[in-house]
Amino acid sequence: MFLDGPTSGLDSGAAFNIVRFLRKLAEAGQAILCTIRQPSSALFENFDQLLLLKSGGRTVYFGELGHDSRTLPGYLEKNGTKWPPKINLAEYMLERP
Repeated sequence: MFLDGPTSGLDSGAAFNIVRFLRKLAEAGQAILCTIRQPSSALFENFDQLLLLKSGGRTVYFGELGHDSRTLPGYLEKNGTKWPPKINLAEYMLERP
């Protein structure tokens, strides 16, 4: 299932319900690929994998997010980027040059 911005224009509660529904579909075996713009940390933590692209389409990261999105900060720190732990990881990644 391909979805482009399924949470765009929704309030945080409705967006969370959509993402939880997609998560249940994925757990039942449905493959899901979707774009999410400016996700909250609550939404972000529902995803298993991330393809993060920078402008021009270059891949910054592709892989598992890990439990509570802990894999990505470890990867970033191993590659020289410090992640402030109390900051929403999704927002932080979008603000990076």
